[in-house]
Amino acid sequence: MTGSILERAADTEPGDKLSGIKAWNHEEMDKLSQDFTALLDRPDISFAHSWEEGDVIVIDNLAVAHKAMPGAHQTSSGLRILHRTTCAGLGPLDPAAHLGFPMRLGTSKPCPFKDHDAIWVNGYVGFRWGDYKTRSVPH
Repeated sequence: MTGSILERAADTEPGDKLSGIKAWNHEEMDKLSQDFTALLDRPDISFAHSWEEGDVIVIDNLAVAHKAMPGAHQTSSGLRILHRTTCAGLGPLDPAAHLGFPMRLGTSKPCPFKDHDAIWVNGYVGFRWGDYKTRSVPH
């Protein structure tokens, strides 16, 4: 569900709050996403649950990655109900002040970066990497 990845690429120009901040392009996002998915699909660090009626799983969204298996969003898979609870953290997760990132960027607006190859996904779905319909899944 990542809409963009930003990095500090150079020194800032006075008065331009986005100067020196780079949004990753498709190739960079695709490589990271595929590498990360391959890591999470390794059987030695993943868990695939065989669902039975009445099962409940609770995960820590800050420290555990999760993904729906292929077919999870189809009617034949049965009803899938998700409840989300957000707990107060132990501290702020804001970027380090020395990076000079703006604390807010409006994701409902067009990409604010000058690079035409920058990935900037408005709205909910986020960046889809690689051939997402044939991704590997843990066994």
